[in-house]
Amino acid sequence: MSKITKLSICLFALSILMLTACSSKVIDKKIEEMYIQKAELSMEEQAILDLVGQKDFPYIVDFVVDDNVKSLQINTYELENGDWEIISGESRVFEDNYGRIALTFDNIGKGMRIAVQSEHERGSNSYRADIKFDFKGMGTATSFLTDKIIVEYEKEIPLVIQIHTKKNQISSLNPEYGFYEPEEYKALGYEKVYAITCMFSQKLVSELDELYKKQD
Repeated sequence: MSKITKLSICLFALSILMLTACSSKVIDKKIEEMYIQKAELSMEEQAILDLVGQKDFPYIVDFVVDDNVKSLQINTYELENGDWEIISGESRVFEDNYGRIALTFDNIGKGMRIAVQSEHERGSNSYRADIKFDFKGMGTATSFLTDKIIVEYEKEIPLVIQIHTKKNQISSLNPEYGFYEPEEYKALGYEKVYAITCMFSQKLVSELDELYKKQD
């Protein structure tokens, strides 16, 4: 199967999964808890994954938020001298209660694709980086958010951490711990460490964009 055909099948299957997730939710149900967690797939959705091959499929999370949400921010970071430096950020208007985020990547430093699906929102975006660093001969370890995490507005939630190193052993920390303790990775001396986070906000997109401009 050609790479183009394989990608087309994967994207088609992803759209079905995302649509199924949103249509299966009762949108007017009272929100008792805001949370995000690894997507819980139905038997039908799992069958779609089995059809295209899970190794070709993105990492997917489900989330629930209340009516106060105004926007969603997804950031990508690289660890530099023990601190997280943002390399890509995306703000989007978001006012639904339920949804899914799908992240597709190989090497986060070289780019990724982000897809968001909910009752009224549907879209995807991607970035590519012409990184000069030589990853040849390096091992890679990627850790994902697996537990249910309570959503707090204006607080970043680490979804993925990825390590690239020539060291013989790789200690991959849980994202929700490792992101807030970057000095742990600095002490281990890995050549490249990346993170992906999301943040639900009560601020407008214009306010978020201005906030991140001030941080640059």
